Amino acid sequence: MTMKQNRKILTVILALLCAVQALSAASPFNSKLTKDEQKTLDSGKVLIKKIDYASNMSLLKGFSDQNDKLLANIKNFSPKYLVEIIQVKPVKGNEDLPQKLEDVLLNVSDYAGIPYYSEHAEKWFDLYTTAWVESQQEKNGVKTLKAHFEMDPFGVIDEDITCSKDVNGLFYEAINTSGVKYQGGIECFGKGKMKIVVSLFKNGDEWVLYGIGGVNALRFPFLTGRIDTSFVNRIKSFCNYVFDKL
Repeated sequence: MTMKQNRKILTVILALLCAVQALSAASPFNSKLTKDEQKTLDSGKVLIKKIDYASNMSLLKGFSDQNDKLLANIKNFSPKYLVEIIQVKPVKGNEDLPQKLEDVLLNVSDYAGIPYYSEHAEKWFDLYTTAWVESQQEKNGVKTLKAHFEMDPFGVIDEDITCSKDVNGLFYEAINTSGVKYQGGIECFGKGKMKIVVSLFKNGDEWVLYGIGGVNALRFPFLTGRIDTSFVNRIKSFCNYVFDKL
């Protein structure tokens, strides 16, 4: 083999290595994530973004099947109030993160007592006073739970929870299966109108924790502020609790 041929082979190998490196460093986020927000993630801190609509989500379409599934899920849900919670962790030292995350998410009884700060009352409360699982089953690697959460002043909220996990990540979804009423009277929104999704996936040598939750309720001047503070902030509190446990 000639020197010229050796150089050509070396050039091809280097090009392939550069391509692999570029792919491993590709960002899962789109232009909705600002440079300052990326710096927050790079520092290991939790980023919380109130985005209101699915069109403002930071996930890049086409990055992975799991991300595309999440994007379609939220788009079809058509929320009018929406918040993103994102954190990045190294894979090294956190190889068992999918299992840890599943343990936190499915240990429903521990949800009782999650601290929640009410901006309206300017006080700290329990996000849920009680939380329990009615039934749980597993089929084809997907765990399904029927759970109940007592949330003052809205009473008991029923939810269906699904969770699937493998060594490369996790996908969790919770949606209300009962209407949510204020002190048992005025209905804030109906069943199937509040959703939380948590996705864990690998990006090169990093784990990306992506939580998103919202409410599909009409935006009226006299309701918008209360729903924002009462439910969007509760979703923030829940995701912060989960991320802090890891």
